[in-house]
Amino acid sequence: MDHEDSCTFEKAHELWRTGDLDGFLALCHDDITWTVNMDGIAVPYVSSAFGKEDLRWRLIHLGTVFEIRSFDVTSIVYGPEFCSSRAKILYVHRVVGEPLQTVLLFKGWFRDGRLVRIEESVDRNYVEAYDRLMKYLAQSKNIQ
Repeated sequence: MDHEDSCTFEKAHELWRTGDLDGFLALCHDDITWTVNMDGIAVPYVSSAFGKEDLRWRLIHLGTVFEIRSFDVTSIVYGPEFCSSRAKILYVHRVVGEPLQTVLLFKGWFRDGRLVRIEESVDRNYVEAYDRLMKYLAQSKNIQ
């Protein structure tokens, strides 16, 4: 991994943290693959994405579901083939108002100074349970 790629990985985290979606997406290759370790059909805001426009939709959808209160990168490791990171998040559900607080793990691969592949790992059981609870609370309060 060269210095330009490691700087791109750091910059991508900073742009996401500050809410600069367009800046973040500018660091992504048009054919980026973003995979998540859970079923995006059941929980669409954690769905995988294939291509920059699909990723844009996913991230916009995430922003409509949550207010992102914090995205704190706690570590970045630079390897010979990819970078990896750990981030603690605090997202608040816009409809129900309940916080989602967990840790996200990322691995990023590069080509020509832009991200071409991201693997995101979340605590599947926790996120699925959180999503079921939000649906239940919204339904019990008759909120759409």
